[in-house]
Amino acid sequence: MRGADGKLEGLAPMFIWRRYDGKRQLSFVGSGISDYCGIICAENKKDLFAREFLNFILNSASDLWDVCLLEDIQSSSPLLTAVAQTPLLNAWRGAVCPSVCLPDSFEKYMAGLARSKRERLERSQKKLARLGMHVESVSRQEDVPRALEIFFSLHEKSWKHRGQEGVINTDALKGFYRAASTALAEAGILRIYLMSIRSGGSKNYIAALYAMFHRGRAYCYLGGFDPEFEKLSAGSVAVMHAIKEAIESRISEFDFLRGAEPHKYTWGANDSFNWNISGLSRGVN
Repeated sequence: MRGADGKLEGLAPMFIWRRYDGKRQLSFVGSGISDYCGIICAENKKDLFAREFLNFILNSASDLWDVCLLEDIQSSSPLLTAVAQTPLLNAWRGAVCPSVCLPDSFEKYMAGLARSKRERLERSQKKLARLGMHVESVSRQEDVPRALEIFFSLHEKSWKHRGQEGVINTDALKGFYRAASTALAEAGILRIYLMSIRSGGSKNYIAALYAMFHRGRAYCYLGGFDPEFEKLSAGSVAVMHAIKEAIESRISEFDFLRGAEPHKYTWGANDSFNWNISGLSRGVN
């Protein structure tokens, strides 16, 4: 959308698709597969843009859709304030997103974990250290292609071990990750953690974690590991290194994204929730 001066004020990536019942549904691009959806705009424009966006879809664009379903909106989104003033739309609680509020030091964070969790991490670290463990944090654009291929391989190995394909299982998806990762690295957001050990004089990668740091928040997105080292909890140690770097980078929250998987809560995570907005166009029953 553009302001009166013609300058771009914000973006709201949308698409319209025809449902099984014939109705045209308006949704955010990425709905269903993205942890968070919403509008993109400058911080000082967010409240105004949220109101303008809802006004646009309810009035100017109302003849293009029958059903509006805007899913997985963060609880901090200005859309939730704006929708409260819009009787034609309703907001309702959606997916759970566990996250950890980080203290100002890694020592404080570790002290706050359950004793059993600390002891498991310490044992795993010692065993991996004896194998020559090294964890590198890849963030430079020129290093991303190599790191991504290692990440792809480990992600595939760990999912095949469970009898599943994983979520990066096509060339098209890998192409998207390559393009997105390059842009994220250029913006200073991307972090790919690679864990390796020394084996026969060569480096053997055994775990990887794909994460993003942005505006005081770290997002723990996807991981992968070599099943041969599953008992050493290499993946968990990689997450611990990501949390340590987040604290050192003055990140205040470590977000495990959608899903209430039990392992997230062992890191001290508490629930927050996404929200969904829905409504019918005028004249639709």
